[in-house]
Amino acid sequence: MLNKLLHNIKKTYKDTFNYSGRSSISEFWSFTIFAYASSFLTFFLIKTIGNDILYLIYFIFCIIFLFVPNLSLFVRRLHDFNISGKIVFVPFFVYFTKILFLKQFFSNNTSPSVQKFVFLLDVILIGFVFFYFVASYFKGDTGKNNYGVAE
Repeated sequence: MLNKLLHNIKKTYKDTFNYSGRSSISEFWSFTIFAYASSFLTFFLIKTIGNDILYLIYFIFCIIFLFVPNLSLFVRRLHDFNISGKIVFVPFFVYFTKILFLKQFFSNNTSPSVQKFVFLLDVILIGFVFFYFVASYFKGDTGKNNYGVAE
């Protein structure tokens, strides 16, 4: 089992910039558990040391060595469902749109249309969280689809 876990983590790092093909549930969860565990342990060590420079290094570490491989892995996971990986970027767009409206939202004279728009953005983000949950827990297409053959 440990060999399979290490194999999946190595495969994910090897395919960091590969946004084609498909990934399995075990590959996805092996790397996800590794990413959370390593980021938690690294953060705990930095918090214990208490150095501000290390916080910056930690942030860069997480972006380069955890976020980028996880992004390509999730795109391949979506391909397992025969869904384009471009949909991954929709929540980023929604989130940054929401940030633009938050200043107006927290002002004293917020219009009801702005409140409804921010609420709609929240509903869209929650919907994507549910969608990601489904895509990470359920088996994708069997056989061949537009993105390759299942492993």
